[in-house]
Amino acid sequence: MGTINNKTRKRKAASTPQAPPPLPKLPDEMVVQEILVRLPVKSLVRFRSVCKSWRAIVSDPVFIDTHLRSSTSRSEQDPAFLITPITLNRIQPGDTTHPPISNHIRFYQWQPQGGGDDSNGGGGGNNKNNVATFKHAKDFAGEFNKFYSFSHCDGLVLVPTETKLYLFNPATRDAITLPDSELNDLQHRSGACHRPGEYKVVQAFFRAIYAGVITVGGDGVWRETTRPPYPK
Repeated sequence: MGTINNKTRKRKAASTPQAPPPLPKLPDEMVVQEILVRLPVKSLVRFRSVCKSWRAIVSDPVFIDTHLRSSTSRSEQDPAFLITPITLNRIQPGDTTHPPISNHIRFYQWQPQGGGDDSNGGGGGNNKNNVATFKHAKDFAGEFNKFYSFSHCDGLVLVPTETKLYLFNPATRDAITLPDSELNDLQHRSGACHRPGEYKVVQAFFRAIYAGVITVGGDGVWRETTRPPYPK
């Protein structure tokens, strides 16, 4: 009887499925350098909510710069245009003044479809697909009546108005208002390229040969550039 019970237990043990072996743990360096840097920004934004360590990784300036270099170096990346239509605030009945521009700004992305006949100016052969898609809408603090030309650098968009300067990241949907400048005779504002991990904004002035420069995320101070010497 004991022998039969032992055989029965052995059969049950043999028929019980064994747990699969644990998956090998990938080194953190491989996860960062081979996987995360290849993902789109939208996925990385969601990953910030996974855990504190992942949030620290994708928020690290070194990783951000590496991800940027990796994405811009891919030959399969197609160009796209960011379109921002200007809308006015609602006109009140009986009001004859020009309404201010709405601070609710909508951003659209237009990506031309490659190939085909471009004789009609559609940017691609399949014109019905050449439609701008809505990406995001942002409320910017303040009131303004005029936009200057937008500037962009590494995916950051500088939104200059006659009263404020805004810096917007369409990928993360974050926006900041740059400090006011005490320099006068402002004629034009534009974005500038950066050193590794550092971005600057430049103000050029009307009938002047100097400019104001501010470092994004720095001490919030506009610095006047050194005036070049006049030719003799």
